[in-house]
Amino acid sequence: MSIEFKNQIVRDLEWVISSPPFFDNLFLYPSVHFLTHDFFNSEFEQFKPQLYLLDKNPESLADHILFGNNKLLGKYFESLVEFWLLHSKRFEILSKGIQVDVNGETLGEFDFILRDRLLNKFIHLEAAGKYYLSLNNSENWESFIGPNPNDNLQRKMLKLLNDQINLGKTDPGKIKLAELGITKLETAIMIKGYFFYHLKYFLSDSFCIPEFSLPNHQKGWWLRFGEAENLKYIKTERWIVLKRQNWISKAVTENSTELFDLNSLLSFLKSYFEFNHYPLLIASMELQDNYFVESTRGFVVSDLWPDLNFIH
Repeated sequence: MSIEFKNQIVRDLEWVISSPPFFDNLFLYPSVHFLTHDFFNSEFEQFKPQLYLLDKNPESLADHILFGNNKLLGKYFESLVEFWLLHSKRFEILSKGIQVDVNGETLGEFDFILRDRLLNKFIHLEAAGKYYLSLNNSENWESFIGPNPNDNLQRKMLKLLNDQINLGKTDPGKIKLAELGITKLETAIMIKGYFFYHLKYFLSDSFCIPEFSLPNHQKGWWLRFGEAENLKYIKTERWIVLKRQNWISKAVTENSTELFDLNSLLSFLKSYFEFNHYPLLIASMELQDNYFVESTRGFVVSDLWPDLNFIH
């Protein structure tokens, strides 16, 4: 297998467009449109020539990323989505991040207001990149918890489905849309990321996926620091600890000095969790065409996770 794109940010952009979403549609919310995996596959094929050009000269993408406030992973994800939409043949961005205020308080924000050139209609798109760990091996959304336990799938989806996507139906939202000359608006949701399952269920292929989610969603595993010895059951000789800005696409490196063997990884984890409680994302790496490429990924979490009092 060859490495198709050499630049990390180009691989991240590729992932944002081509990876499967968490959900295609939810029969509980028939009025809500989720952008489908087929849609993303089609968009990716259209966009692929631009990705090859960007890989040769990524300056415009790099400048776009630097221009945004991308220290937070969610903002970086949104910035990649924005770049895709800005250079899509199908969509025109009419506005991004428009806040709707009532009496000085923010009611909500439109992530993107788009014009669909193909279907000649206006779309309110909500986009999010998320990482959730399955706490109880249950299909219940509330048991899928973020690395920061303030966040879980249930809370995010209810906010998305009940509040964010309906912003254009509120009177203040309608006023804001009228300023753009829009009276009729359709809605769409793009939510992508990874679901992580406890290592024992992941390795035995006995994990429960979230209710209504696409079976082919992006997957990983997790375990507590106190269980770290069980990493030996993952067949690899090399590991990498991923910086948060590198959480999106598969890890790729030519630099073997970034890599750990299992013993050195366990020593690193011990020193880290002695003073820190925030989860670490690590990946097993395999050699392919002179590159080390991620084969699986997973979180190592504090033995106290998901106790909010100990997450920093």
